This record gives sequence, structure tokens and C-alpha cells, in this order.
Amino acid sequence: MSNPGLPSPLRRALPLVTILLLTACDAPQLLPPDTRLPDGSTYSGDIRDGLFHGEGSYAFTGESEDLGSLTGIWEFGEFVDQEEYVAEAPVPEEPALLTETILVEDRQRLNNQIESLAPEQAGVADAYFLAVGGDGTESVFMRDIQVAKTGLQAQFDVENRAIMLLNHRDYETFPLATRPSIASALEALDAQMNPEEDLLVVHLVSHGMQNGQLLLQQPGIELPNLSPQDFAEMLEPLNVRRKLLVISACYSGQWIEPLKDADTLIITSARADRTSFGCGDDSEMTWFTKAVYQSVGLSLADPDAMFEDINQQIRAWEEEIGMEESNWSYPQSHLGERLREWLSER
Repeated sequence: MSNPGLPSPLRRALPLVTILLLTACDAPQLLPPDTRLPDGSTYSGDIRDGLFHGEGSYAFTGESEDLGSLTGIWEFGEFVDQEEYVAEAPVPEEPALLTETILVEDRQRLNNQIESLAPEQAGVADAYFLAVGGDGTESVFMRDIQVAKTGLQAQFDVENRAIMLLNHRDYETFPLATRPSIASALEALDAQMNPEEDLLVVHLVSHGMQNGQLLLQQPGIELPNLSPQDFAEMLEPLNVRRKLLVISACYSGQWIEPLKDADTLIITSARADRTSFGCGDDSEMTWFTKAVYQSVGLSLADPDAMFEDINQQIRAWEEEIGMEESNWSYPQSHLGERLREWLSER
């Protein structure tokens, strides 16, 4: 893919950035540092559908070596940071100031959600809800967390007992999904809850990396991803006991082992070594979210039967498009025994 806005030597070099890689999902894959391409140039960063897509750095070689490197944002093989295509280009101060302003305003948006939380009701099993949409480059995750909240609302009154975190181009809609904001949201929800009566429900959705990390990506702001271990550390100091964790991301089966205990139900969209589907902007929501909150419905009266129905629905969709068994996602679950007993008594 060429880009007529770049210098002619750079346009000639751009066709070389396409690499032939097959991916089972549209989730970004991270190449190892300094991957050498057939022409001798190197690339380190994200790919999608065999093209450089996301954050990455491409170093020129041969007759184009004097161009230095392209470091920044790519969109399906096309470098879009046109003003900073030389590695030595100075970084202006204004974006840093803008980022600081965004984060200050974002903290206020989070505080507003925290201050609006309703207290728990004595003698009632309330649910408190945290939704996290991780990748801000696609709107499917914004739709996804809204569907999750609506689906949960059918069973619990979470209208004023929810915090919604979202990375998105229109970042003023919800507070950003960052590791600090996720930790703060969990602490705020926990402070309102009765640990003997209430249930914490968490819905995490984004692209999943092969190492199990959940992609946290906001255009213009560099964010570290969220690992299962990071999230386990955030949960550890909380007083709340009972938890329902829904994780819709490729390779999300890797989240079960670090998070499972006797008081937790975990359902994930894929096995630890498998991708899941519906995570592109051409989808209304991820397949897993559609199965959990719409097609099957979130029913905690019989979690085992619910998960079996979810699994069968996902399998039916995979077979419907002719997907080979080797690419099936194989959703996973864990139900703690104490939570099973508590749910059976509700």
C-alpha cells in the first residue's frame, strides 16, 4: 500500500513493509525486536492480517538507508505519522502537555463515576460492575461494554453501581482504561460493597496478546498492557469475596489460573492457546459477549448449564462459517465451590 503524502524514496520502500503472516483473528500480533525482512530492512512492532498495523518501527536499508527509520503508528501497512518519519526528528512538547491535560480531565471523569455509586442495600445481594474496553482504535469494544451492562441489568440493578472504563478516539465518553484507573475503580466499588452479601462483576474486553496480556491502547497516549498477574494483584487487597469475571479476548484462558479461587466464577472467550472472534469494527460486539449477554443470557442460577450453552453457541457460529476445528476458540470456565453453593441458595 503506497502513501502519496510521503517522499518518493519512501513511497518506493513502503511496498516492502508487507509481510506474509497468517493470523487466526484480527488481534494485533507483536513481532520480536529487529525482525529482518527479505530486503534486509528490519521491523519491530504490531502486525495485523500480515501488515504492519499499530505501533512499530521500520528501519530502511540499501539505497533508502539514509531515510533512517519510521517509528510510530501504522494502519494496515501504511505509515500514518508522516511528520515524524525520520528517527532523529525532534518530539514537540505540545503533545506531552495535551496528554497531561487529558489525564487530568480523565481523572475527574472517573471521580464523577465513583461519586455517583449507590450504596449497598442491607439484606440484598447487590452486584457492582466494572467494564473495561481496552483497545481505543476500534469502536466494537465501546459497543461491547454497553451490551454487557445492559445484559447484567436484566438480573441486577447496576445502573448506579457500575464503573465503565473505555479507550476510544472519542475519549470524553468514559474514563480511560488504564492500569491505575482499573485499580482505582476496583477499590471504589469494593468500598461500597458488603463482602458477605454482594457480588463483583467484571467484564474485560480487548485484543488479547499471545502472552496473555490484554491490550490497553489509546490513540496518542502510550499505555502498558494489563496482564492476568497485574489484575490478580489489584484484586488481592479487596474485601469483596464473590466475583464473576468475564474476559473476552484472544488467549484469555491464560487468565484462569492466576485468578481462580473458591469464591470466583471465571468465563473466558478462548483457551490459553486459541484466538476468539468478532473483535473487529465490522462486528457489533465480540462473539463471546453476544453469547453471554444476548443469545444465551447471563443466568447465574445454574452456571454450569449457562456455560455449556455459551460454548455450544460459539461452536455453532464457528461451524456456520466453515471454520476448521483447529481454529475453534474453546471458551473456558472455572467455578469455585463456595460460589457455587452461594449461587444455589439465591
